Amino acid sequence: MGVTLRTRDADPVTSAEAVADTDLARSQMEVLAIFEIARDDGVTALAEHEVVALGRRLGSTYSDQRLRSCCPELERKHWLRREPRYVPGPTGTRRAEVWALAR
Repeated sequence: MGVTLRTRDADPVTSAEAVADTDLARSQMEVLAIFEIARDDGVTALAEHEVVALGRRLGSTYSDQRLRSCCPELERKHWLRREPRYVPGPTGTRRAEVWALAR
């Protein structure tokens, strides 16, 4: 799912900034796609570790942290919303926030 972006040799600073912006947008779009695919399967909300697990199954190349970070970023853009509940995290020792598509 993820795409490897490279910087230009001629102007590495602005090129790196452009790659960072593009990577941020692409990772956010990928997380939205994960939620859409889950919704098509009848799943209306996902915990962050479930986003990561589904992303891995779908072939995401983004890091687990990048996929998790997209949830609050997309909440600020009004694409995702935080559910008023928690589920056990992947290790069972912590609670995980649950997210759903805002539309």
